[in-house]
Amino acid sequence: MWKKTLIAILVFFLAVSIFANDDRNSAFTYGIEVNMYSMEGIAGGAALGFNFNLKGLYAAGFNLTASSNNDGNSIMEPSIMIRRYFSEGHSAFFAQADLGIAYISEAGRATYHYLLGLRGGYRFHFGSLWHVEPYIRAGYPFIIGAGVMLGFMF
Repeated sequence: MWKKTLIAILVFFLAVSIFANDDRNSAFTYGIEVNMYSMEGIAGGAALGFNFNLKGLYAAGFNLTASSNNDGNSIMEPSIMIRRYFSEGHSAFFAQADLGIAYISEAGRATYHYLLGLRGGYRFHFGSLWHVEPYIRAGYPFIIGAGVMLGFMF
């Protein structure tokens, strides 16, 4: 399952790079997130992302979130994403759909679940290369999450 997920992300990455819009910047992002997978506990961790701006108000790319809670459970979420901005310019509200796999390690036993999520947030630009994206997300198998990403445009 892990190899198939990695291959799917690489194929998506190559396909999206072909359709990337050259006159708008692509971005690498890194941040922190707090999420809830069950009513019993909250997990926190780090998130990485990369996206290509496509023609119009769209972007596509991939995310990787890794988190753990106090009980020693850990979660890894590789996913692909498609994003729509709601206005022109660098700073704008966005809605994003995520599709991937959630690897959950609980008491030494790993389970795999399809990941489906919706995310909403705002991209604040400062300077010509940097931006900050606070967001909230909801979906399956997680219930809700919130985080902030720091991005670098290139």
